[in-house]
Amino acid sequence: GLDVSAERAELAELRRRHQAVTASGPRDAEAETYLYLKARTAKRRLFLRDSDLAPIERILFVKRHPYEPSHNYSDILDAQYRPGGGIYVLEVPRQDGRFEPRDAQVRQLFDSRGGVARDPMAAFNATRIYFGYRSSADDTFHIMAIDADGGNAQQLSDGPWHDYYPCPLPDGGVAFISTRCKARFLCWRPQAFVLFRMGSDGQNIRPLSYANLSEWAPSVLRDGRIIWTRSEYLDKGADFGHTLWAIRPDGTHPELIFG
Repeated sequence: GLDVSAERAELAELRRRHQAVTASGPRDAEAETYLYLKARTAKRRLFLRDSDLAPIERILFVKRHPYEPSHNYSDILDAQYRPGGGIYVLEVPRQDGRFEPRDAQVRQLFDSRGGVARDPMAAFNATRIYFGYRSSADDTFHIMAIDADGGNAQQLSDGPWHDYYPCPLPDGGVAFISTRCKARFLCWRPQAFVLFRMGSDGQNIRPLSYANLSEWAPSVLRDGRIIWTRSEYLDKGADFGHTLWAIRPDGTHPELIFG
């Protein structure tokens, strides 16, 4: 549904220039790289015209160092503790119907300082933002909430457990991943972590998953169910090591989606 005649002409010109560079003589790697990057930039600018992006005004994201654990399920055990970063919003302007990332403005909502923030997600009405935060190497991750402008920071969970991957729910509650299951991974020392939920004020914490493995990254399906990833262990060599499960926010009807 878009007029892409200008982009087609741009692609044709890039192809002509590439053929001229590679037609004869010694290879000019620098010129080829330049044209490759020009083509990638043109493709990106075309994608940024996608009409599905039209509702987007701001992008919520986190800055942090890579965890670099020894296993994908051990970042709370043996990842290097490197504080810094925080929670940010990227405000991207539009020009001629497309995003212009080069003119985007970054706004900090929460400063991690000597801690580590992770996994931010906005509530459905976009007034509150939830994320996991570890204030020091001696602390554990707790669920935090702030207003959309960065004010009114509040710690919602506490205790010796790791609580992270918050996922706001349509009913006003918050799903999250936690080591509150008090289990170990079946073949090593890391604590297992599974799906829990709580109220938006941090009260009424209860498990949604009764697995004794490790789970990640809850999100909400269009029908209101929670979908998340589970690391399987028994018979994992026969099928998929990571599976997708779904459950209703009230904890009923758990269902294997994939794997």
